[in-house]
Amino acid sequence: MTEYELLDVIGQHTDIMLSLLQWWAGITLGMLVGVHVIGRDLNGYIACLLIAIYIAFTGMISVMASAHRDRQLLLISDLEQLQEQGIPIGKMAQHVAESGGPPPLVAMFALIAYWGLIISTIAYTIYCYRKAKRAEELGSP
Repeated sequence: MTEYELLDVIGQHTDIMLSLLQWWAGITLGMLVGVHVIGRDLNGYIACLLIAIYIAFTGMISVMASAHRDRQLLLISDLEQLQEQGIPIGKMAQHVAESGGPPPLVAMFALIAYWGLIISTIAYTIYCYRKAKRAEELGSP
């Protein structure tokens, strides 16, 4: 592949990964809103089902994003091979080959946001379930 083709495919994999994560974040926020709206009608079965489906969905998105990241790393190594063969590459390609991914600070914040959303979503679902159960025990409407 040429430098341009490699950069193009690396960019496509980046776009796909970001789209997957944006879709997952949207589903996460939708689940938070849905659990809040259900409120007092949330029972143990629904809460367990929502959490199980959310965990499975999150796992699927994680595996898909990881696969795209692995392919990106392979493409970056192909870009490095072009350099090793003495083929001159542009500044953008050099930057991609040298960095190999997002800056460490961006990666750290992304990891915090990812796990924070997962834990918050599951915890909020459990909180809403317990709140609904307490309200049912107290007999409030």
